[in-house]
Amino acid sequence: MYVEWFKSLSAAAIGISTLGGAVSYTAVSSFLPDPPEQPDNLSGQFSRGKIRRFLVVGWALFLFALGLASFGAVCLSFHREEIKEIFDGENPLAKIGILTASLVLEGVLLAAIMMLHLSLVKYDPEVAWTCVAFTAAFALMGICLWLRKIAWVFFWIEYVNT
Repeated sequence: MYVEWFKSLSAAAIGISTLGGAVSYTAVSSFLPDPPEQPDNLSGQFSRGKIRRFLVVGWALFLFALGLASFGAVCLSFHREEIKEIFDGENPLAKIGILTASLVLEGVLLAAIMMLHLSLVKYDPEVAWTCVAFTAAFALMGICLWLRKIAWVFFWIEYVNT
């Protein structure tokens, strides 16, 4: 169960990272025009250099997520039965390990997406901050679901030990 879920997550992460990395690399390597003039109360807080830094950090995070997901997919391809035996077996620490790996992968992807949203603040603050809020909400939901899965593992340990 956990191994198949991680396999699906890594496949999705490879696709998202490839697309996000391509978009952010294209934006970094291109000329960034000056943002449109906005009233003082709406002017973005970030300079063009800071925007480019957000894009570069987002690109690096997408590449890191691509590496993690690719490594996971390769490991699953070559050692599927051993990994399934370890992570879908009786060992609760193994289940916590694969859940933590998935949390890290999801967190890196959401951080990369957050960086891309922050790079838009100077251009359209309302849309950018709305996107940041939605991404933060998805991150919070992901953490809550992860904690729920961890709680099920500990409940399972108590159930087996009784």
